[in-house]
Order: sequence, then structure tokens, then C-alpha cells
Amino acid sequence: MAKAGSDNAIKAALLRGIDVMITTDAQSAVPGGVQRSIASMRPKYRQANGLVTMKPLVSDHPDDAGVELPFISNSTGVESWVKMLTAALLWSVTGKHDSGSDWNRASVFSPSYIPGNRDTDLTPEHLAAAYDRNLYTWRNLEDSGQWQHGWQPDSGPFPPEIYRFDVCLDTAARRPTAVIKHHFFCKHPYYVCFETSQEVISIMDRYLAAEADRLHAEGVVFSRALLPPLSYGKS
Repeated sequence: MAKAGSDNAIKAALLRGIDVMITTDAQSAVPGGVQRSIASMRPKYRQANGLVTMKPLVSDHPDDAGVELPFISNSTGVESWVKMLTAALLWSVTGKHDSGSDWNRASVFSPSYIPGNRDTDLTPEHLAAAYDRNLYTWRNLEDSGQWQHGWQPDSGPFPPEIYRFDVCLDTAARRPTAVIKHHFFCKHPYYVCFETSQEVISIMDRYLAAEADRLHAEGVVFSRALLPPLSYGKS
């Protein structure tokens, strides 16, 4: 039950952020599948209120900048949730626990998520600094190597506008490293970087090659709209 509550809270937080964006900005278009997900989740927003609250992002904001955004309780464990999802993806192709994958030291990052104690609002100065750091890290992750489209689960894939993932493998480091980028609802990228074994790298490499062949044969091309701008920092 606790996991189900966290799952629903995280989904509500992700969708409410997009919901606010398209409600306040007529230029923000999202695919039909995401709009349907938002419509189905809206009646459940109240159920998630214990874990997801809405309030302005910064303190002392001008009246026209007081847009409320979702704040998610630390008890939901967003970072642990994303790590578990990553571990499940590996299990789907290895069929076993890999002791070489160090999840305790794995790092989680999203440019649209600011972790920490949010009992008080950010000041505009703190928000600007966090934005700069996130944008810098985002670009570095995207430039870290060759990204490949992730494999499709045998149990039936989600529509790509709802969820898909990409993978970047690095065997040049001291230990083999992988980064999995989860795409949630086309607007929320979450990266999980972890050390693993050469065996798991080899298995993932085979599945990624097979997926590339499948996409090529079917003529499927995914948009890379989630890429950050080439320039970042304060203007």
C-alpha cells in the first residue's frame, strides 16, 4: 500500500507540473496521450494532497509570477523510486540480481526537480543558482557519450509519449558505468548514473543493438525535444 501511495503521488506531481504549464501558457503543447493522462489524474489530485502540495516556487514573488507548482513530500522517496525503476529495467534483460550494480552510490538527477528541505520557499537568488546548476549538469550528461534508445519490455510497452528511456554506456572508466535517462510524459527527464559489471554492460549492449535494428526496420524516429539549450547560465 505504501508503495502504491508513493507511485500515485509521484505520478500526480509529474502531471500536475505539466498541467500548470499548459494551463498558464497557451504555447505549451503536449501530446494527446499526456493530455488524457492529466485528465484521468485530475480527479485523483485530492487523494495525493498528503504527499503533494501546491505553492509558489519562490518567496516574495511579483503577483504575476505567483504560479503554484507541485512540492512532493520527502517520504515518497523520488530518488529511490527512480533507482528501483532502473534496477527493474536491468532485471528485465538479465533475469537476475547483479551484485556489480552499486545502487547505494548511484546518482539521480532531473533538471525539473530541486531536492532538499522545502519547508520554506526558495528566494529568487537561490532559484537562479539552482537553475544554473541544473542546466550545466543537464548539458554535461547529454554530452557524456552516445545515447541509444532503450529496449521495449516484453510485458507490453507504454506509449512513448507516456514513458520511454535512453541508455548511455561507458566502459572507458575505472569501472563500467551506465546512465539511464527516463522520459516521463515527454517533459520530465530523470537520469540515473551507476557503476555495474562488464557482464551487464554486454547484455545491455546486445539489447540496445536489437532495439536499434527494430526501430530502423520500422522507420521509427524519436524526437530529442528534451535536449537542453546549447548555451546556459545567466544572460
